[in-house]
Amino acid sequence: MALQRILDMLKTDIPHYVANRFLKTALKHPFEMTKETVCSLINWTSHYRRPSEGIHFQIHGHSDFSDGPALSDIIDKMFGMGITLCSITDHDNSDAFDRIADGSYDLRYDIEANSDRRSLIIKNGDRRLYFLRSIEKNTKDGEIGIHGYNGHITDDETDLETVMTIGKETGGFIVMNHPGLFAKGAIYHGSVGKMVALGADAVEMNGYATFPLNYCVVSAKYISKRHDLPLVAGDDAHILETYGRCLYTVRESAFHFAMGCCGGNAADAFGMILRSGAGRTTFNYCTPRQLFRSLRKEHTHSLK
Repeated sequence: MALQRILDMLKTDIPHYVANRFLKTALKHPFEMTKETVCSLINWTSHYRRPSEGIHFQIHGHSDFSDGPALSDIIDKMFGMGITLCSITDHDNSDAFDRIADGSYDLRYDIEANSDRRSLIIKNGDRRLYFLRSIEKNTKDGEIGIHGYNGHITDDETDLETVMTIGKETGGFIVMNHPGLFAKGAIYHGSVGKMVALGADAVEMNGYATFPLNYCVVSAKYISKRHDLPLVAGDDAHILETYGRCLYTVRESAFHFAMGCCGGNAADAFGMILRSGAGRTTFNYCTPRQLFRSLRKEHTHSLK
């Protein structure tokens, strides 16, 4: 099915777009493109950059409420990796959070829901996983991640300004996901200036964008510098093994300070940390095998 997905892509304008973006970015930022290409190839040999010490946030991944692995398996892995905060950004829905919060999803862990329904705590003994209500929303101007919000966004709402307004007015913070990854008319086309003007809080380096899509990572770094936006690292995980390869990490003392300032509200605390740019990124590209497995997962979901 991954092969079929690739064959389908070859019939679109995606190959021309990817080649064009790769060459243009290489000419404009030759050092960064060379660096990211080398890093991508190194990651293909299974070299894995480990996160630094601190509080880790998994910011971009999908569950079986869209085109990812079982939600319960993801949560087990988050505890196994020692991750403290997690956003499940399923396509156009926040069902993973909502089902846990209302008790209709069977988890073997204790749950403590926040009264504002923007975050909850999953308890495993004395360990805590702060789980933010999040979504990856596809708009006419590209895909954005909305984290820690409690609004309602309909499936057919694709106007960027409307979506971002709902997200921000209901407590969320906005991440520009994989800017420019694919071509307009195919999968994604970034509208960076518009997103910045509407109050985007950060831009994402995407581990899914392995060579030759790594121009997307260079573009994210450029956008971050040009618009003075924090840079985060996201897995865009569609299979369990790519969860935790890209993380946003903050010092434990900074996390506890932010939690104190925000009355223990994890959504507000992380929004505060993110906007301050206090975190550090751990970034790893996926391997070709992981990319093929992810494409197969996405293709299977698209047929449902």
